[in-house]
Amino acid sequence: MTGHFIGQIVARGAALSVQARLGHVNLIRILGDATLDVDTGKVQSVFVNGVLSGLAPWEVIAGIQSMTAGAIADLQVTSSFLATLLVTGNRVKAISGDITGSSFRLTGLNTLTGMFAMRTLTATGAVRDTTIDVTGGNVGTVTVGKFLDSNLYLDHTPAAPFNTGGQFSGVLWRLGRFATTAIATADPASWAFAGSQIAADEIGAVRLSGLKTGNGGTAFGVKFRSTVGSVRVAAADDPAVPLRTNLTPNATAIAGDFFFLDV
Repeated sequence: MTGHFIGQIVARGAALSVQARLGHVNLIRILGDATLDVDTGKVQSVFVNGVLSGLAPWEVIAGIQSMTAGAIADLQVTSSFLATLLVTGNRVKAISGDITGSSFRLTGLNTLTGMFAMRTLTATGAVRDTTIDVTGGNVGTVTVGKFLDSNLYLDHTPAAPFNTGGQFSGVLWRLGRFATTAIATADPASWAFAGSQIAADEIGAVRLSGLKTGNGGTAFGVKFRSTVGSVRVAAADDPAVPLRTNLTPNATAIAGDFFFLDV
């Protein structure tokens, strides 16, 4: 589908290519699963009550106001901003609310300090094998069930290993709050934060409901370069991790392969 201004696209289960390179798409609403290719200037709202995946990488020059889906899989998005990302799951369709194998690159083009590339990200399920790379703009609140083998970078170019590599630029962008909600149990698969990286110039608060500290010898964890409010862990698989209290940044691992770094 092509055009300068596309008001509404409403379909029941679809594979669509939406082309409005310099234009504006008001609403994409799919009842069921959707495989989409979106190449446009601006998108106001995307709503998919099934699984949203990519037909091709998305390019949205002037930003996406909101994206809601039952689950997201294999979706690559480049946009100046994605204000609201909500992944709800769908009990009737047995959709778990996961984000899997995806990437979101938010450039923050034309933003000024204090503006948001992403105001909220909420996922009821697990974020797996996914990277959110914010090269310009702040991130407000991220609340997910689990964050597994995934990355959240603000103004950070990663390099291995996590505890000695990577760099920030000269602009200060802030992550307001990051939290996992899944409750740890005796099942090792229940840990809510594992093998993942969070890096930002400034961090307000991080709350990890369950931390798996081992990562096969590969460093991971939380990193900041300017200021931090607090990082706390509710449960962990290693008694060396202080629980329900503010962690202290250190050049050495808190436990296992988990680091909390002030760089």
